[in-house]
Amino acid sequence: MDETGGGDMTVKASLSGRLRNMKLSKTCALHPLFEAVVNAVQAVDSVHEDMDSARIEVRIVRDQQTALPFDEPRRRSADKGNITGFIVIDNGEGFHDENMESFKTLDSYGSCNFGSDLL
Repeated sequence: MDETGGGDMTVKASLSGRLRNMKLSKTCALHPLFEAVVNAVQAVDSVHEDMDSARIEVRIVRDQQTALPFDEPRRRSADKGNITGFIVIDNGEGFHDENMESFKTLDSYGSCNFGSDLL
């Protein structure tokens, strides 16, 4: 029991259930990518005073991507394979205990002010 006389009041959440119940329009499809890029900007900003040494790389992952012959006329994006995901790589601070807890906590306020005016 805690000091209020009640038991443990830890709230648990099902991430898959939470995602399933989330209502997003098609225009919100890139929000996870935006969030990953903002996280990368925060990570490099925390350790690089000189932004010339900061690096953020965004890779587009496609299914069935084939070699692109550059001597052909401009190819349609449909010819390149469907986009199946993105990979965001940075040379920032990485995960430590504090930001890992924020990452693992749904709807945390760990970095709520950073980049909020960009949304």
